[in-house]
Amino acid sequence: MKSALILLVAALAGATVATQQVSDDDCIWSCLNQALKYSKCTSADDLDCMCNSSDFQNASTDCIKSICTQSALDEAVATKNSDCVGHVKASTSTST
Repeated sequence: MKSALILLVAALAGATVATQQVSDDDCIWSCLNQALKYSKCTSADDLDCMCNSSDFQNASTDCIKSICTQSALDEAVATKNSDCVGHVKASTSTST
């Protein structure tokens, strides 16, 4: 279920500078767990929530950009893009 956790991390792409010598997977997992605290998502298994929560995606992306490598961010973005297929709710707009 590692890919389910990684997906949330990847809202945006950008340059990162590694500040710790940890594996990309460990860094991503750490950021995903941190991001859960800043969103209404309660589990890393809840793809519907993670794929649709801007709070979760922003927090996880900010964390990954801050402490992980660029390759970790790239991996997270790719995983999110594939794992969120079918989980992203279409936004609806109404005009009056």
